[in-house]
Amino acid sequence: MAKLYLQFGMVVATVSLFLAALALRALLFSAFEFVPITNWIYLPAGVRLLCMLLFGEAGALSLLIVSGLVSLHYFFPEDFERAFMAGILATAAPYLVYRLAHRLFGLQMVWAPPSYR
Repeated sequence: MAKLYLQFGMVVATVSLFLAALALRALLFSAFEFVPITNWIYLPAGVRLLCMLLFGEAGALSLLIVSGLVSLHYFFPEDFERAFMAGILATAAPYLVYRLAHRLFGLQMVWAPPSYR
């Protein structure tokens, strides 16, 4: 049961950090937008990779959820299928980096007790 609470906490932390980075990007860098909602500085990309490396599969699940919702809200508000696929693609790249780092360098999840690893 403790593992379930830990995973739930990691999901909530990832979603919160991602949405906070998205709001911070909109607040600080909206003047640098090349086209609406697209600019040169995209803070949530760093949050994606950081949460994936810290939280592993729980981070992947939460990024899949939040990326799909953000894509549905901002980029493809009328097209659920495209938003769903955009969420999958936005999650796949950091997950592949996580799996490569796990395999090549032996990296483990940072915020998990030893019995969870």
